[in-house]
Amino acid sequence: MNEWKNGIVGAPGHTRNNLHPAKGAGDYADVPGFCALARLDKVRALDYGLTPGRYMGLPDEGDDFDFNERFAALKSELEAT
Repeated sequence: MNEWKNGIVGAPGHTRNNLHPAKGAGDYADVPGFCALARLDKVRALDYGLTPGRYMGLPDEGDDFDFNERFAALKSELEAT
């Protein structure tokens, strides 16, 4: 059950095109939770760890997600099958 937000399907290709010199390298901006440019000094400072979350962080969007409510709904759905 994937829930795609509007525009996210084309986002990886769009980001790649914005960084690719042969494509004209459009305007690039880091997007928390999706992509970030990391310079070598930052990678070195993090002991060459390449875990994406170290560099791109979490999305800035406020989420009204209620864990207990969502968990109860998923549990009920699983028990019904």
